[in-house]
Amino acid sequence: MRKNSLGILLLVVLSSCNLRDVNYSDSEIVEMKHKIVEKSNEDSFTEYSSFLGKKDSLLYLDALAYSLSVMDNKNSKANFDFFEIFLRAKFKGIYNPNNILKLAKPEQDLLIYYLNQGHIKNDSYCSYVLIDYYDKGIYFKKNKVKADSLYFEVYGRNR
Repeated sequence: MRKNSLGILLLVVLSSCNLRDVNYSDSEIVEMKHKIVEKSNEDSFTEYSSFLGKKDSLLYLDALAYSLSVMDNKNSKANFDFFEIFLRAKFKGIYNPNNILKLAKPEQDLLIYYLNQGHIKNDSYCSYVLIDYYDKGIYFKKNKVKADSLYFEVYGRNR
């Protein structure tokens, strides 16, 4: 009985840690936005988009505009962030790269453009999605040679 009580207590304590949300004041949110727009600050962008996603999946739309501000950074993963946030905004907070096929063709083309731009900036997240798309024939015609070539380009070795 005592072991069960301790186990339940431990479970409640540990799970309650995950339920705590970080609440920002209005001035802190404004400061984050300024850092994103004026300084292309990726840390502020990550914090802000995470904060928005916990509130409401429609708020991801707000984060899309700010992800564009951060894309100027040479080694930024903002291209992938744009891709992920766009999919989350369209699919009620759910991120699944394969959902690109459920989008209209112009939206698909836009996301592929940003994935390619991210790949050019050496963003391994973008590269991984492109490799997966070529491997599985998602958006592109199935092309194992292209997938292997991208993999070698990114990781410096064969798969």
